[in-house]
Amino acid sequence: MEEKHLRSTILTEVRMLVHHVKNKYPNYKFYLIGSCAMRTPNFNDYDIGILPPTSKYNKEWSYVLKNFDNKKINGKKIDAQIMPSIDKLINLNAKELNEIKNNIHFPYISEEL
Repeated sequence: MEEKHLRSTILTEVRMLVHHVKNKYPNYKFYLIGSCAMRTPNFNDYDIGILPPTSKYNKEWSYVLKNFDNKKINGKKIDAQIMPSIDKLINLNAKELNEIKNNIHFPYISEEL
């Protein structure tokens, strides 16, 4: 039970950091992805997938990412990435995912933060 409480406390810290960035950039969406999202024991970092308002690159992306630079929670780095295509993955149904599963590598997506 103590491990679940620790995980919950740590994820609360991750959410607080993301919430702070969301306040500055409300048009972006943030997702917990990767090994932490899969609840893999001893994962290396907290992966945050960021969906920008448009898929066209703009300078704002670097400002969003700077909010996660050199941030650690519980000794583990925050690895934030801009992922314009994440919305397409989220909206795929099971059949579509099954059809492309061997063609692409996509992260495990847990939840919107």
